[in-house]
Amino acid sequence: MRLDFKSPKTYIVLTSCFFLGFFSFFVVRAISLPMAHGRESESIKPSSLLKETDLAAAERRGADKPQAAAAAPAQTQPNPGAVAQGQEVGNSEPPNATVPAPQAGSAETQDAGQPPAIAPADLTQTDPVPSPAAPSPAAPIPQPIPVPSNPNAGGLQPSYEIAWANPSNYGDRFTQDVNRKPVSNRPIIVLHETVGSADSTIEYFKNFHAEDSDQASYHTMIRRNGTLVYLVPPDKRAFGAGNSVFVDEDGQVEAVKTHKEFPPSVNNFAYHISLESPPDGYGEEEIHSGYTQAQYDGLAWLIGQSTVPLDRITTHRAVDRSASRVDPRSFEVDRLVMALRAYR
Repeated sequence: MRLDFKSPKTYIVLTSCFFLGFFSFFVVRAISLPMAHGRESESIKPSSLLKETDLAAAERRGADKPQAAAAAPAQTQPNPGAVAQGQEVGNSEPPNATVPAPQAGSAETQDAGQPPAIAPADLTQTDPVPSPAAPSPAAPIPQPIPVPSNPNAGGLQPSYEIAWANPSNYGDRFTQDVNRKPVSNRPIIVLHETVGSADSTIEYFKNFHAEDSDQASYHTMIRRNGTLVYLVPPDKRAFGAGNSVFVDEDGQVEAVKTHKEFPPSVNNFAYHISLESPPDGYGEEEIHSGYTQAQYDGLAWLIGQSTVPLDRITTHRAVDRSASRVDPRSFEVDRLVMALRAYR
């Protein structure tokens, strides 16, 4: 059959087909776009563990404002268990073979005085530009940061230890990313668990690690008895979440790329706190028996010393993009909220 392009009927048929196809394209697009946005919104969820309204809700439940439990004495008997498993590894800059290790016996137990508390001012980026191609200069053994940012916080100060990590396991905070773009993210707090004993975790962090994949650290760890163990000064960048992003309540995605060979992470603006896992949590089980009240009280005290908003407190599981981190397992948000009422 041959079409007669001079025929009015042929013109009408072709015109009709054109407009029908044009209309169908926009109908399909109108249907598919909301579906695509829906999938995107499901995959990018806010990372926040808490909201400011959580404390108000706790108040409305009518419970008395609790007092923080008295801190138990720090552990003195070391546990020679295996190196803690399941921690985020991956430095975002090359290791430095010349940095000195912490002096032997540098860990100490304190029951009074001012510990190195977290504060937004302490998280100020100190190094203007990352230099991933060159090793950083030798770093001295850090000293405690004595002034907390919220001196009016209530509650009893827990016992604490100082057990500085080897400088190969942490670095400086940067004011620019690897592309020299200025960064000024507000601080966040990321919660972890050790998946091993506190003592084995300390030993691992105190050792020098030349390989990027072996370098890891937290800023603070909380023992089962509630004792705080300070590992990395708050003004330094702990290697706690190598491939990670934080999504705020408005859907803004935050991460900083500090090395061209590694994915972006939250480490540049994160303060990492880890809870010592119970013995039944040293493996890969999805749940375990949970954390002690002394740990929740110590965590609440530490958070209470800062002015980091509740909606910028998150977990390793929430910020992780490697699909391999699930800590802290068996964490009870309500218990933290109740403990926080003593401080905020």
